[in-house]
Amino acid sequence: MSKSRPPARGAGAHAHPYEAADAARPGVLRELLRTPIYWLLAATPVLLVAHRLRPTAHTALFLFSIVAIVPLAALLSRATESVAARTGDAIGGLLNATLGNLTELVIAITALRAGMIDLVSFTLMRRLEIQEAFTNDKHFSIAGFKVLF
Repeated sequence: MSKSRPPARGAGAHAHPYEAADAARPGVLRELLRTPIYWLLAATPVLLVAHRLRPTAHTALFLFSIVAIVPLAALLSRATESVAARTGDAIGGLLNATLGNLTELVIAITALRAGMIDLVSFTLMRRLEIQEAFTNDKHFSIAGFKVLF
């Protein structure tokens, strides 16, 4: 009599749905080291130290802030894509719409706290104008297709 072996993972077995994704996913450290944009994350602690040592060096702090926020925005985008891959397009789209402008919101809140109300209001008005222009352009294009065809 031969011993019965448990079914092998694969076609006949019922594996956990996330198991294949977890096995294929590289380690976080490996991902950070092989993606050049994440190398800019080193600017974040440098920014914090520079702010502590030289709080009046506004230009340097501004430049470090720009460099530091780029990989953080990339990480946020990657995180929303990862959640969307597991939860579906509806929740992924909701997260993308909700968190898509988080970087801009952080900058606006920081500027408001610094008393730059005119800058924030100008930025918001310009953003609305651009969004309206793209929306109208899309509607005009659709209307043009309907007239042509």
